[in-house]
Amino acid sequence: MFMTVHSQMKRLEATLKELGWSKSDFAERCGISTQLYNNWRTRGIAARSMKKAADTLGVSRDWLETGAGSSSVQEPNVEYLPGNTLNKSIMNDVIKVVTEELIMRGKTLPPEKMSELMFLLHDEIREGEQEGKKPNKAKIVKLIKLVA
Repeated sequence: MFMTVHSQMKRLEATLKELGWSKSDFAERCGISTQLYNNWRTRGIAARSMKKAADTLGVSRDWLETGAGSSSVQEPNVEYLPGNTLNKSIMNDVIKVVTEELIMRGKTLPPEKMSELMFLLHDEIREGEQEGKKPNKAKIVKLIKLVA
């Protein structure tokens, strides 16, 4: 049986594609179940969830709800990323690699550059956490060179 996708979800899913997120990524970041996500596909996004969904995606509520206004994606709002926690052990591994690399290069980073580096490394840390692997040292070194 073919179900029609609600127009709000067409806009939401186009944004997910632009961000490179799966529906599971969005559901986790928005704090909803994949079942609720699937319900939204045919029924639309509940009014009480519209702001949270739009903020998670970094789009305006009006655009997501009605299609009016700009569809441009801004940085997603990290306030609505409940799955945004990091494994302490993996974070320690990353900090160790960063520290060793900076010492080896005889460099230090001011706090704003260090936080920029950690932000850039976030995806690397999450990927390692999900796959149960240690972070890729080569990727970390490449990002250090980019920031330092």
